[in-house]
Parts: sequence; structure tokens; C-alpha cells
Amino acid sequence: MNRINNNIQDFFTKWGRAQRQFPSSHEVLKSEILEKLSRESCKVTRVHSRMPWFSVAFAGLAVLMFFITPGQVGRITRVINPAAPMPFAEDAKSGQVSKESAGFPIAPPYYPYEPNIPIADTREFLKTDYQATVYTRNVGELAQRIQTIIRDFGGRVDSASSSSRWGSVSFVVPADWFDEFRDDIKSLVRARFFIEEISTENLLSQEKSIEQQQEQTQETLTELKTDRGQLILTHRSSATSIQSRLDAIRSELAVLQAEVTNNETRLAQIAVRKQELFIEKNAFETRLAAENAEYAKKLNLFDLQIRGVEKNLVYLDDQEEELLDTVATVRGTISLNWISVWSIVHLYFPLCWLSLILIVVAVAVYVVRRRRFRFLI
Repeated sequence: MNRINNNIQDFFTKWGRAQRQFPSSHEVLKSEILEKLSRESCKVTRVHSRMPWFSVAFAGLAVLMFFITPGQVGRITRVINPAAPMPFAEDAKSGQVSKESAGFPIAPPYYPYEPNIPIADTREFLKTDYQATVYTRNVGELAQRIQTIIRDFGGRVDSASSSSRWGSVSFVVPADWFDEFRDDIKSLVRARFFIEEISTENLLSQEKSIEQQQEQTQETLTELKTDRGQLILTHRSSATSIQSRLDAIRSELAVLQAEVTNNETRLAQIAVRKQELFIEKNAFETRLAAENAEYAKKLNLFDLQIRGVEKNLVYLDDQEEELLDTVATVRGTISLNWISVWSIVHLYFPLCWLSLILIVVAVAVYVVRRRRFRFLI
């Protein structure tokens, strides 16, 4: 069957080649046509088009957008809740957080003194502050989702506010869950619509300061208790000595008073001795009273100082506990801002690219309109 088809195809091919020939009057017809199509008889009509307004408009818009600074057109407008804390501002040159430009006080927290930390002490007590800005078309819904995520990670929402244009959520989350928390927050929007700023500070100097103060306070407390014990021992020794002398005087007086004699000389001696013993007894009683009063005064002073030092130790323990709580948690604020469609376009296509696109469109429109020029013959 294929062989028959090939034979038929070859037959018609040969027949067609044999039939290709010019008509007998070919040269005559050719001469007459060429004579009629002379330059003088050829009339060219050009259809003029209107001015390419579309091209001019696109070109003008491209030039306008090229010379307008990005800070005036197409930038993301940040609308911040006045009641919410301002996020840290980033220094464009150093790439580090600048608290001054964000409105934060530049004075550091007060500590009694800065301890001299040896290089061998490699402990880290990292305090972490977290600031994030999210751009979204639905502020209220996203604010609710952020609060749910915070509570899911065992955190606490300290304050939350939102409107159609802005929102703010201040929170505290455990430091152990901070990395997972960040991943969940970042997954809420695309990377272009999310800005985060994390600042960490090692509180080792504060911890070292507290430790040194605790050590010095404990030494002071030990010294006070030692001095108090020494005071008690000294007082007991002095009081015992005075009391012993008083007991001896009283015993001798009792003996003299109990003695019975009719000897005039002996009676005179007894009277003189009793007078001396009464004088000595009054002196030792006065001395004992003064010793007891001085002892009570000094003992009360020691007790007051010891109670003050013990309170200072409790205060330092509370300070250390607060510092450890600060290290164990992360405080942060997430600001939400409404973003317009134009700002979204600007994120993906900056002004320079938009200018180039408009110039290409203007050239394309001009070329298309030029091709519409027609010549009528």
C-alpha cells in the first residue's frame, strides 16, 4: 500500500514540474505593467496619527518618579500608638540600636559601684529586649493572633491596644521558649512586612556587684555579731568582778554588825570600818549601775546595726532574685501598622524600577503607534 502511494506522489510531482512555464504573452504584459508604474504616476498617501499622548504621559511620570525621593513617595508610613513604647531605632551607619533616637532615656540604671570583673569569669546573665514591627492589612485580627501565641508559650500580655490603623502588644515570655516564639511571630507575615530588633545585655556586672555587696554585708554582720558577743563577755566579767566585791563588802558589814563587844576601842574601830565599807559599797553599786547602763546601751546599738545589716542582706537577695527573673524572661513590644496597596507595591518595586518600567511602556506605546502609519499606493 505504501508503495502505491509513493508511485502516485512521484507521478504528480513529475507532472507538476512539466507544467511550470510562462504564458506566451509574458514579456508583453511585463513591459506594459512597468510602463504604468512610473515614479510620476505613483501617488503616496501618508496617514498622520495624533500626538502620542500616552507615551508622553508615561515618560513624564517616569521622570517625575525618578526625581522624587523615596522618603516622600512610596515609603511605608509607620503609624505608632502614642501610648505604646517606641521601638529601638536602627543606626544606618553602624547597624546598631540607638536608644536616643527612639526616645529612650540614655541614663543607665544606678548601681552602687561597678565591680572589677576578671576575664576568667565567663558567666552570662543575658537580659533580652525584643521589639518588632509588623505591617498588615488587618491589624485587629493579627493583634489577637499575637496575644494567643504569647499565652501559648507561657507568656503574659502586659498591655494590648489596636485600631484599624495601628496596634501594640507588650508582653513577657520565658527565655527558654524565646526562639520558638520568634519563629511563630515571624511566620505570621512575609519577611518584607516584618522588622525585628533584639538587644541583649549581659548583667554580669550587676550580679558581681550584688555578690560583692552580699559578701561585704555578710562580713559586716559577722563582725557585728562577734563584737556583740565580746561585749557580752566583757560585761559579764566586769559585772561579776564588781558584784563579787559588793558581796564581800556586804559580808564584812554583816560580820561587823553581828559582833558584840564592850571594848570602847573595838567599838570605835568597828564604827570606822563600817563607815569605810558603806562608802566603798556605794561606790561599787554606782559602778555596777553605770556598767549595766553602758552595757544595755551598747547592746541595743549592736542589735539595731545587726537588724539593719540583716535587712540589707534580704534586700540584696531580692535584688539578685529580680535579676535572675529578668534573665529568665524576655520583655518585648510588637507594633502593628496598617499598610496601603501603594506601599506594598513599593516594597516589591522601588521607585527606580517603577521609573524604568514606565519608560519601557512609553517606548513600547510609541513604537506601536508608529507602526500604524500607512502608505496608500
